[in-house]
Amino acid sequence: MNFIEKELRRKIQRAQRHWSVDFYRDNSEIAPLRGCLAVWGLDIDDLECASFHGTGTMANDENESEVVNRQMTHLGRTQGKPLPTIFQKWFTGHPKGAAAAWMLHGLIQATLSGHIPGNRNGDNICPKLSPFDHLVYLNQSVMNYYDRPLRAAYLHSFGFGQAGAELVIIHPNYLYTTISDEIYEGYRVRRQQRYNEANYHWIEAMQGKRPHLPIKDHAPYEDKEASSVYLNPTARAKYIDSAGVYEIVSRRPVPSVSQPTSQPHGSGGGGSSSGIAEEKRRNEGQIIDSLEKSLAGLTSQVQSPNPKKKEVSGEVDVKVRKQLRQGIGLDMESIESFRKKDPSFFQRNYTQKEIDYCSKAPDQAASFTGRWCAKESVIKALSSLSNAAEEGGGRNLWKGSGAPLKDIEVNETISGAPTITLYGKVKEIADSLGVGRICLSITHTDQHAIAQVLVSQPEP
Repeated sequence: MNFIEKELRRKIQRAQRHWSVDFYRDNSEIAPLRGCLAVWGLDIDDLECASFHGTGTMANDENESEVVNRQMTHLGRTQGKPLPTIFQKWFTGHPKGAAAAWMLHGLIQATLSGHIPGNRNGDNICPKLSPFDHLVYLNQSVMNYYDRPLRAAYLHSFGFGQAGAELVIIHPNYLYTTISDEIYEGYRVRRQQRYNEANYHWIEAMQGKRPHLPIKDHAPYEDKEASSVYLNPTARAKYIDSAGVYEIVSRRPVPSVSQPTSQPHGSGGGGSSSGIAEEKRRNEGQIIDSLEKSLAGLTSQVQSPNPKKKEVSGEVDVKVRKQLRQGIGLDMESIESFRKKDPSFFQRNYTQKEIDYCSKAPDQAASFTGRWCAKESVIKALSSLSNAAEEGGGRNLWKGSGAPLKDIEVNETISGAPTITLYGKVKEIADSLGVGRICLSITHTDQHAIAQVLVSQPEP
């Protein structure tokens, strides 16, 4: 079922992408430059600046200008609507790496500010460039060229042999108008956080407190882990600021790599993608089936009447009821939802010991989600026990759904098995119900965490 839901989402996203930003791709009747502008309701006249490769050589400057000018004419740019050009190599020089990366950085600044930098070395523009009537060669910067940010800008990376690439950037306001206020606000908060962290890093680098660019001298994993990391598509390198090193984090446990066992001829071994996907679905199905069977069995013990019970004496009746006094709790949550939680949520619902443990896990969100499921399962199990143990269907045990869950702490035994420690109000409730034993099990799939809790009173 999980595979079907993922495939459905993938197909919906693919259709949305095709009919929004990809409709013109591989269509010989729509020029890519025209198509990418049309996605945002723009046309060739809305290109308001062009950043040139501009090496300052006779061959490059003339050839590149001719190509871009011919494109503007072919795509119908209005005559008399000038296209200001940027030649920034007078200032940056010609980098040995990817020149387009430097050009893109400057063009983004121009788009957001509306300031178009001029070529201070352009004090004597060559007459050979005069026929290119769409292009304007600025020899000084123009502040607020259009009295507003630029709608769209064009970057041209023009290599030897007239082989190169081009890209268009669109002002982000065109994107913001297509998303909801909620999505925009979430993005704004994350962007401001990144900006603050980058600014703080820059200040400390200028003060000599840290290197501007830390130089790595080893991989963020041990040599023996290399194959496992390479084979895990969710593995990512994350910088741990407190330790000053990179570590591998993953949205799921990094798989161990072992030597393949021999397979009978024609048995389908060899790790095909379809076989792996089928095994993954089968394993997840077995987990759910096992939990459902366990829940059904325990529920029947708690709620179903005993067909062999005889109304012979009050003593037997009490004994049977004591044997039935157990409570079951089961909870499942999406791991992805815990990647978006506010830090205050974790401070409110987890002890510091739990936060420290989960923060060191390979997948922090999965670890937090598993413990949250365990806490919820304890609440449900105690409620279930109250319902089974008390006449009239139990009582209202809890403050409300918004009460913090810090009083339920998930720990580990020496073997690594999870255990529950109760404090405060939750411990008082458990003691009042006579809870003598709490059993906990936590498991994960790629997308979900599941926990099951069984609480019981001491045997008579």
